[in-house]
Amino acid sequence: EGPRTYLVGEQYTVADMACFPWVAAVRGKGYDREGQPRVYDFLGVEKYKNVMAWADRLEAREEVKRGLTVCSGGEGKPWLKK
Repeated sequence: EGPRTYLVGEQYTVADMACFPWVAAVRGKGYDREGQPRVYDFLGVEKYKNVMAWADRLEAREEVKRGLTVCSGGEGKPWLKK
């Protein structure tokens, strides 16, 4: 049904929360293995413009930014130290 801001419409939902980590891993280094092509390149992820735009929108959300820092570097809730 045409362009949407989020997976199931104009509201951020659990569908976005559930799918985003998979896309984020592919866009990052989550599935790269030594001696193999980068998964990002292998899958040709950049050609999925709508998926990339959706992931960019999610990454721009303050709540997602904070969620991505949880346990980063083995440190839980690093924002509490600010």
